[in-house]
Amino acid sequence: MVEIAPKPKIKSKKVPTILLSIGLILLILSIGAYFGLRTVELKKQKELKEMQDQLAQHQTALKKLEDKLLTYKAKLDDLSLVLDSRLIGTNFFSFLEKIVHKEVMLEGVEINLRKGTVDIHGKAKNLPVLTQQLVFLKTVPEIQSFELKNIALEEKGEVSFVISLILSPTLFK
Repeated sequence: MVEIAPKPKIKSKKVPTILLSIGLILLILSIGAYFGLRTVELKKQKELKEMQDQLAQHQTALKKLEDKLLTYKAKLDDLSLVLDSRLIGTNFFSFLEKIVHKEVMLEGVEINLRKGTVDIHGKAKNLPVLTQQLVFLKTVPEIQSFELKNIALEEKGEVSFVISLILSPTLFK
């Protein structure tokens, strides 16, 4: 059949084709972005979990160190108490040098730091020297009291004796 009237050319609809192409491109890009972002999110969640685990480990180690530090602090506090309350007997010897008469010879010293008592065994050149020693002991503020014991006259006029002293506790600090 022959057509007599020419058929008009069908206009192609470019706009819907372009819009469809753009829509498909946007759909593909959206799907790609979704999976890309999902991958990044999973990766970041994994990194976050690792960092949280590391933080927990560090916190545990820090807690152990803190407990250890507190233990050492308690030990140091206890040591400070012990050192503050300890009695030092060596202070007595410098004190003894100052209070003994130059003509008195010491033969022995018995010290009880807890009671603050001292027994001095010695010999004086003569009785007046021992008397001078006793008079001087009365003037020493660190001596709370004293008692003369076991006095004996020996040859050549020497006098052996034992003096018991009760000393101030501050002398041994």
